Amino acid sequence: MVVSYSICVFAFILLTLRKNPMGQQLCMEQNQVPKGNKSFELSIMGHKNQTGHWITQFLLNEESLQAHQNWKMGLKHSTNQLGEVHSFHIKGAFIVPPAKPHDYELFPSVGYYKFHYGSKVTFQEASSICIKEGGHLAIINSQEEAEVIKTIYTRHSEAGGPWSFIGFYDRNRSRDFVTIYGQPLKETGFHQWHKGEPNNWGGKQFCGCVIRESGLLGDVGCEDHLSFFCEYDLSWSDM
Repeated sequence: MVVSYSICVFAFILLTLRKNPMGQQLCMEQNQVPKGNKSFELSIMGHKNQTGHWITQFLLNEESLQAHQNWKMGLKHSTNQLGEVHSFHIKGAFIVPPAKPHDYELFPSVGYYKFHYGSKVTFQEASSICIKEGGHLAIINSQEEAEVIKTIYTRHSEAGGPWSFIGFYDRNRSRDFVTIYGQPLKETGFHQWHKGEPNNWGGKQFCGCVIRESGLLGDVGCEDHLSFFCEYDLSWSDM
């Protein structure tokens, strides 16, 4: 349902070196066929994800007949050995969060929220609007957060209508709901359904909503035109 944006940069480097009997590194002349025992592989990839974060990721792999003991860095890394070949893997990411929206309401220790009760749009359109604002369709992760959503909903109950989109959907149309990030709904910390939900009424309800009456979850059609909740994660402001 939600996909990442275009890949901006990709670089691949493969270096092969060989050593002389004295252990000194030899320079390879142009057109010389490499016969070395050491290789490096570096890849760099940049993209903009569904919440507006620009992310640059890189991956470095090294293989040689000699294990290194002095690697020190604040990145994710691992080592393994296959036969006489020792492998070292390092992976990291640089993340720049989107700008904090000025018109989102702060609920301390929970997050920033905005209820689009005056606009009735489809699920995909709602997701796009949240992204353009620097947020994402709201994902309820606790009872406390559910109460926040319900509180906001109560203020605009008539204008908001009986159902409002939030950030989960039935990705495979198999009644296996996940968030817009792909996390199973049952692992989010809040997955309480309204009585009788999800019911897949009409066989076409594959997107998630919060129900005004109870503040609990329900399923609706992705092409329905509803109000929606956007969220800016509190943790983003600390990045």
